[in-house]
Amino acid sequence: MRGIGFGDVLAAAQAGEEAGFADLYRDFAPGVLGFLRGRVPREAEDVAASVWLDVAQSIGRFVGDEKGFRAWLFTIVRRRMLNEFRRQGRDHSSPHDPMVMPTTASITTPEGEVLAHLDSVEALALIGSVLPPLQADVVLMRVIAGMPVDEIADVLDLAPGHIRVLSHRGLKTLAEHFSRHAVTHGPGPGISEVP
Repeated sequence: MRGIGFGDVLAAAQAGEEAGFADLYRDFAPGVLGFLRGRVPREAEDVAASVWLDVAQSIGRFVGDEKGFRAWLFTIVRRRMLNEFRRQGRDHSSPHDPMVMPTTASITTPEGEVLAHLDSVEALALIGSVLPPLQADVVLMRVIAGMPVDEIADVLDLAPGHIRVLSHRGLKTLAEHFSRHAVTHGPGPGISEVP
């Protein structure tokens, strides 16, 4: 937390101070949105908004430290994500052509910045489509949200050793997937298909 202790920021947010909640949002929202983009790419922003609404409504009841807050937050994230799956009545993956991979773009121009953002969103969606749901959750929490194993174990109510195994298997599966499906870059911006 930018020079302010987590306890002070949390207390401010719980007291209804906008700046305290804004600090929490600024620090945790990128991980929440990144995780959701990997699991519910089309609805990530909507689900994230409902997560933060839940947080705002129930933050006064939260008791704990930063580690506990992150676990509490991602418990809400997963519940909202599962609610979205139920609402849509679909499986836990998004259709994605595994033969299509985003290209890298120069971010020296505004359109390059937009393409780089879109590439990262598509890469996150690819993770969610390649891995089984629980492995995708673990990999996204570890890599995108930067959560340590013990926090993920708290969120998923699993043993830390199980989280390590899921993480290892998920990363191995992704490495195998990408080694089987070579990534190529087309002549211009956008997505190019691998022959």
